[in-house]
Amino acid sequence: MNYIRSLLVALGLMTIAVTMSAPAQAQTSDTRGAAPAVGAAAVTTESAPATTTCETAGAGSVTHFTLYYFTGYVGRCITFYGFQSCTSGYTDNEGLYDLRLYDGWDNETMSVHTYHLCDVRFYDSYNCPSQGVQTGWIDNSADLGSWSNRASCVLVS
Repeated sequence: MNYIRSLLVALGLMTIAVTMSAPAQAQTSDTRGAAPAVGAAAVTTESAPATTTCETAGAGSVTHFTLYYFTGYVGRCITFYGFQSCTSGYTDNEGLYDLRLYDGWDNETMSVHTYHLCDVRFYDSYNCPSQGVQTGWIDNSADLGSWSNRASCVLVS
């Protein structure tokens, strides 16, 4: 399995390197600001996610967060939407997603990018947010480290 993942990483990185065409622009707003325009590369204080056509999930038209299959915001991705921007606080629940319901995303994410003041908290449990080991609040992470391929549930605030 590790061999296959390593091979996919190598092939994915070569594909991304060939298909990327626009250089990243300087950050001029809060990293939790608006999502990029369709076809534009998202820019954060970390490295910019590559322009990719992602799967979509959730109701609404406001981008909340995108999960990526590999570190560095590359590879297969899925973007979750809500009806409005998130608030700056952490006490509200602005979305709860069981990743088993999204084909191939349970325990299969290595980086996350958030938008519109949203932060995410990952759970290593299907009975979230009431049980299971959890992360702190994450704004953006190009490398989830020990949480790579571990998230089963996502809480948005």
